[in-house]
Amino acid sequence: MVSACSAPQEPVAPNLLSEARSIRTKNPQTHQLDLADVAQKYIPVGTPKEVALKYLRDLGFDVIQIPDKPEEYMAQKRELPPPGVLPGSDEYRVNLRFADEKVTRSWGWLFLHLL
Repeated sequence: MVSACSAPQEPVAPNLLSEARSIRTKNPQTHQLDLADVAQKYIPVGTPKEVALKYLRDLGFDVIQIPDKPEEYMAQKRELPPPGVLPGSDEYRVNLRFADEKVTRSWGWLFLHLL
């Protein structure tokens, strides 16, 4: 389930979401951006499952387990894009794969949904 769009709130310290927003600002006309490096930086391999999921929830992501894949989770957050970006909404998506209650892979995307 994707939450309703909200205006971005600038976090106090750098984090996954603030870095993804910075990438969006530098690429205002791009419809899809790879956030794998950002996801891996903030949720590296070996991160405990509960720590990774709490981190994303604390940033305002909706986190769900992928149906039929108990080892995979997807986190989504939608918000209005920064000024200068095409009208619509930004969807930040982070995927996590776990084994033995630890992250084995993290990757992500940013999608621009046009009005």
